[in-house]
Amino acid sequence: MSPKKVVYVGPGFSGRRTSVVSVVRATGLRINPGVMNPDDVYLVEVGAGERLHLRISFARSVRHYNDAASLPADHPVQQELDWICEADGLVFIIDAQREREGANLEQFEHLTRDLRHRGLDLNDKPVVFQVNKRDLDSTSPLDEFRSVFGTRRCAFVESVASAGVGTREAILTLAALMHAG
Repeated sequence: MSPKKVVYVGPGFSGRRTSVVSVVRATGLRINPGVMNPDDVYLVEVGAGERLHLRISFARSVRHYNDAASLPADHPVQQELDWICEADGLVFIIDAQREREGANLEQFEHLTRDLRHRGLDLNDKPVVFQVNKRDLDSTSPLDEFRSVFGTRRCAFVESVASAGVGTREAILTLAALMHAG
């Protein structure tokens, strides 16, 4: 069985990189988060012979481009979108801090629109919404995220990626969603 592709998406500084580092380190691999780049792909085993390719989306579309559809095909944002479109599943990192609600929503709307432009529906992909930074004081309740975010094939997992809490649960939950079809 070939590895499934998983892409971590979400707003900048939400904990995408920290989450991937946590999952990869849990497999025993040693990586330096300071040298991770957009082309890095990490192969991890999540049990029962299931292997996943993990990749972090560093797409700049939210910050620099209003519409990825207007960019040339060889632009890095388009290449990132290729990866997202080809992914078997997504981990969308939500920054649970109240002051980051706008960034979370903006990234979600961009992702939905960019996939739609490519003829895909986010509802057709398994997505785990990893609600990160739950250890901080100024976080929103999980029910608020459930009411705003969600797809037909999704689950929510709370995490504190900097402590390695919830990151493995998120990837295992996604693996289960991918198996469920």
